[in-house]
Amino acid sequence: MHKINKAHQVRLMTLESSWRMVGLISCGGLALLILCMAMPIVTSSTNAVESRITTTDSIALAISPNVDIDLTPTAEGSFGATTVAIRVASSSNAGYSLYVNTADGTTSMVNTDANQTASIAPVAKDSKATEFTNNTWGFSIDQATADTNTTYQAVPAVSTKVLSSNQANANDQLYLHVGAKIDTALPAGQYSNNLVVSAVAHPSYVTGLMSLTYMQDMTSNICQDTKAANGANTVTPGNEVEKRLIDVRDGKEYWVAKLADGNCWMTQNLALDLNEKTLPLKPETSDIDKSWAPSVYTSTTVPSVEDSENLHLERSWGFGKYILKDPDTTQACDTVPTGQPLDSCNTLVNVNSSDWQSTTLDSSVDVASKLYDAHYLIGNYYSWYAATAGSGVSLAATPESDISQPAQLKNAPASLCPKGWQMPRSGRNTSTTSPNYGRPFDVDDSFFRLFRAYGYPDSNKYITTANGFSYTPLLTQKYQNATRPPMYFIGSGLADINRGAIRYLGLNGSYWSATVNSSDWSFNFTVNINASTVAPATQHGYAIGYNIRCLVK
Repeated sequence: MHKINKAHQVRLMTLESSWRMVGLISCGGLALLILCMAMPIVTSSTNAVESRITTTDSIALAISPNVDIDLTPTAEGSFGATTVAIRVASSSNAGYSLYVNTADGTTSMVNTDANQTASIAPVAKDSKATEFTNNTWGFSIDQATADTNTTYQAVPAVSTKVLSSNQANANDQLYLHVGAKIDTALPAGQYSNNLVVSAVAHPSYVTGLMSLTYMQDMTSNICQDTKAANGANTVTPGNEVEKRLIDVRDGKEYWVAKLADGNCWMTQNLALDLNEKTLPLKPETSDIDKSWAPSVYTSTTVPSVEDSENLHLERSWGFGKYILKDPDTTQACDTVPTGQPLDSCNTLVNVNSSDWQSTTLDSSVDVASKLYDAHYLIGNYYSWYAATAGSGVSLAATPESDISQPAQLKNAPASLCPKGWQMPRSGRNTSTTSPNYGRPFDVDDSFFRLFRAYGYPDSNKYITTANGFSYTPLLTQKYQNATRPPMYFIGSGLADINRGAIRYLGLNGSYWSATVNSSDWSFNFTVNINASTVAPATQHGYAIGYNIRCLVK
C-alpha cells in the first residue's frame, strides 16, 4: 500500500499491462495487468462554507496487477469472470471516490496483430453474466464478491467515477470483477487494453481549530465552529481548546486557542522577522491587500536612541528564542541597554540552541517549575507602523477631533498577522467621573471583552496619569493572572528608541491594537498588563516597539 503526500499526483504502478488472448479460439485465456493510481486531495481556497482541506489527508490504493480468466470459447459464446481485491485507505474525513478508464482512450480489446481488425468490444449496456452478447467484456467494482446478480459495465475511455464513499478515515476492502463472453467466430490472437483504476480523496471539511495545521487555514467560520474541550458549543473558562499551528511565511509554530470570549487568539507572541527571507509580504499569506515590505529589516540588536526624523520608520526588533525564566517573576529586569544581549537580563534565558520545537509542549505546564514552554517566548517587537504593515501611517496623520463617539475610532486595515487573522481592536472609556460601560469599550474592544470573559472585575476607579492619559483598569487577581494559562500575556517589556533600550522585562506586557487614538496623532491604543492591573486601552507612542497577538473573530 502506498501513501501519497498532499498536493502530488503520482503513478504508483507503471505497468505496461494488457488483456491477452493466447492460442487457438477453441481454448482462450484472458489476463489483465492493471494500472493503479492514487490521487490525494489538492489544496484549494475556501469553498462556499469556508471549509478547508487538511494538510494530513492521504489516499492509498492497493490492487493486484494480475487478472486471469480461463474459458473455452463455444459457438454459442462462453462467459468467464474473475475477481481481484482492492484495498483503499484514506485519512480524509469526507471519504473518497474510485475512477476507471482505459489508458489510451480505446475501450475495445484490440488484436495485437496489426493485420487483424477483430476486437472484443465493451458491453453495450450494463449487463449481468447471462445478458452479455458475444465477444464483449466489462467490469464491476463493489463491496461484494461476484455472483449471478453482479452487473458489469463498459470500461470508459475517460476517467469516470464508478464508486463513492463518505466513510471517514476509510480502510475499505473492495473487489474488481472482470468478465468476458467469447465465441468461436473471434479470430485467434492476442487482444489487449490498459485499465486504469484511480482513487481520489474527498476534501476534508474542517469545522474546528483542532483539524488545522497552518495559521493561514483559519477562518472566522472555523473559529466559531470550534467546540469547547467539554464538547459544548460555547467555550467557558477551563474548557478552552488549544493547538500549535504553523505560519507558512517562515515555518514558525505558534500556540493558538479558542478562549472564553468566543474568539481564537494567538497565545504566543508573533515572531515574524521582516527580512529578505520573508519579504515582500503577500496578500495570499498575510493580513494585507497588496504586497508590502518595510523601509528597514528587522534588527537583531537592542535599539539605539533614534533621531526624531526616524521615529516614523517601520521598525522591528527580533532576538531569537528568548523566554522568561518565570513569567510570574517579581524580579524584573528594568533595562537592557544598547550593545548588551538580552540574556544579560537575569530573568531571561536564550534557548536558540535548544531543540524546543521537537519537544512535546504542555499548555498546562507548572509555571513555578520553570519548565520550558513556547508560550513564554518573548517574540518580536514592532513599531505601530510595522505592526500595521504600513497601513497605519495615513490614519495617524489625519486624527479625528471627537473620540467620544465610537464611529471616530479608526482601525488600521492591515497588519503583520497571518492571512485570516487580525490585530485586536481597542476602545477608550471617555467618562471623566466613572466607568462608562456603553461607550466605546463595548464597540469592538477585543482586549476588554477578553478579560471581562475571565471575570476580571472593573476597578470602579478612573485613573489619570502624569501625562494626562486616562483609562479604566481591570484588577488582576492572582488566580486570574494574565501571564498564566490560558492567555499567556507575558511581561515582555518594550523596545524603547527614546532611551535606546529594551525595558520592563518581566514587569509589563504591552500589545498593539489596530486602533488609533484619534485625538493625538502620535499615540495609539495598547493593552498594558502589570502585576496589579490590566489596562485594555492605554496610549503609547507609535515609534515604541511592542508585541503583537493576533486573533480571529
